[in-house]
Amino acid sequence: MKSLNELEKLEKLTFSICLFFAILNWALIVLAMHLALNFNHLAGYFLAIFFIGTRQHAIAGLGHEGAHGLVASKKKINDLFTGLFTFWALVMTLSGYKKFHFQHHRHLGSEKDPELQHKAWSQSEWSLPVKKTFWMRQLL
Repeated sequence: MKSLNELEKLEKLTFSICLFFAILNWALIVLAMHLALNFNHLAGYFLAIFFIGTRQHAIAGLGHEGAHGLVASKKKINDLFTGLFTFWALVMTLSGYKKFHFQHHRHLGSEKDPELQHKAWSQSEWSLPVKKTFWMRQLL
């Protein structure tokens, strides 16, 4: 069994790991688009949309880490990477995300928590588990 110190080393993010996963996810997005266009079938488009959404979510996760300053030890590099490789391409800004997300941390679980406010506003669309009737309405 590994010691706690060894486990902490394994979970530590490094800039090279973040850069690798950002490039990998963007390459997978481009590949999915290419395959969908060449496959040229409705099923291929749906699969590509689903797959691309999962990769965008992974990229947003890197953006979250960058917003907390965990991607690179130098703030300028961290913010440049996070802005260019994650949030810009997801049509967000790092500063806008920080403003929203740090309010969430400041007011976690309270009435002022912006994530809870957003969830309450869009509850019927995004509450989990999704009811079977939700899918029927989407298909009709």
